[in-house]
Amino acid sequence: MARFRLIVLLLSLASLLLIAGCNVGGAGFKGSVKVGVAVPLSGDLADGGDSVEKGVRLQAERINRQGGLLGYKIEVVGKDDEADDDVAVQVAGELIGEGVKMVVGNYNSGQSIAASPFYNKAKVIMITPTSSNPLLTRQNMPYVFRVNPTDEAQGPQLARFAIQKLSKKRIAIIHDETDYAKGLANEFTKAAQSLGVAPLLTVLAPSGRDSYTDILQQIKAANPDLVFGAVDYPAAEVILLNKKEMGMSNDWLFGDAVFQYEVILTTGSASEGVYISSFSPSIRGLERQDAKDFVKEYRDLFGRNPGPDSVPGALALDVWARAV
Repeated sequence: MARFRLIVLLLSLASLLLIAGCNVGGAGFKGSVKVGVAVPLSGDLADGGDSVEKGVRLQAERINRQGGLLGYKIEVVGKDDEADDDVAVQVAGELIGEGVKMVVGNYNSGQSIAASPFYNKAKVIMITPTSSNPLLTRQNMPYVFRVNPTDEAQGPQLARFAIQKLSKKRIAIIHDETDYAKGLANEFTKAAQSLGVAPLLTVLAPSGRDSYTDILQQIKAANPDLVFGAVDYPAAEVILLNKKEMGMSNDWLFGDAVFQYEVILTTGSASEGVYISSFSPSIRGLERQDAKDFVKEYRDLFGRNPGPDSVPGALALDVWARAV
């Protein structure tokens, strides 16, 4: 079975697995309180968005089992932002109109940045579980938060890993057009340059392509010993299959957006030995009892294993519930 090598950069939020459902309510319900989830539920990134939404729904179920939020039952309202900025803004208007008190979202930095002014103006708490572009929480918006670290944490860590741990000096960078990818590639580049390594080349790989062989030919011609990829996981799947077909033997390092189980299932041996970063270990591989409980409850509720983004989704709701 193919394996990628996981780089756990930070176990951010030590209470990550703690979310057994805080005791925030009493017996019975006084009414209900709506919580929105704005993530891609269709298209290439639907697996990631679905993982977040199910994490939120599980955490709502846990809180409701203990009496709800201050006696109110949490009702989750999921919306598909289609991984599109304009749709994310439309979804924000819909959720605000439906009276949600907080929103878990968005999944991607671009949609989070686009929608955040509307949530902030409406005084609706927005907590992203996954968006990592630093700009999101630097807009002087008191209602906008994140539970994950930013590209400014990940980019330098990955550059140091590539240069100091793997001893790579000939590095190429491939990234897509999203705010996430551009931000991560920029932070990686700055950190690499500060360590005395200037990337051989940086190439744009637009999302949604069926093949990246023309772009990979440029990279192959530069003869790098490592390629850093700041792309989403559907693009990474195509890139990995293409690079195997082309016989590229250099090492590959990807950012956290590629930490999805589907990558291994889709690419098979093409993902063998690839490095992929994550801010926390896979919950399914932990021996902690609270991790086992989370996995079991998730399986019981949804009939499948949690994805890498299920815990951040649950955590975003949990953080808000504890603060209310």
